Amino acid sequence: MLLTHTQSLLKHSTLAIGAVIILSTLGTAPAFAKACKNVHIEVKNTSGQEIKIIDLDYWDSESEKWRSEPVSNQVIKNNRTWQIQRNLERVNGQPVKLKVEYKERKWNKLLKKWVWAARKSKKHSTSKQCKRNSEYMMSIR
Repeated sequence: MLLTHTQSLLKHSTLAIGAVIILSTLGTAPAFAKACKNVHIEVKNTSGQEIKIIDLDYWDSESEKWRSEPVSNQVIKNNRTWQIQRNLERVNGQPVKLKVEYKERKWNKLLKKWVWAARKSKKHSTSKQCKRNSEYMMSIR
């Protein structure tokens, strides 16, 4: 079959547009695939006093930066455990460690009552490869 010049241009244009569409969707798919899904995080308080978890971060070793995982402030009584399930974005298959920031309850002699310390404390988990259903457990002493 003999194609006219216009038909030939139309065919090449259609193929080029199709290639652009395919390549553009391939570029966005891996970002969704890189989430480390259903990660179980557990923090046990064995400090002898109440603590308040105020922040949860995880280390993205590929980008070399901490990523924040928003959590509402959680008070954990002594010898109790706080648990949460999360999807950690952009770190599937990478070595990941977690960082929990918390405050301790202190007796204020001047006010004569228990108050949350102004200073934040931090606890890091060990680093391990993040994959679906990974578990990270920490104990605050």
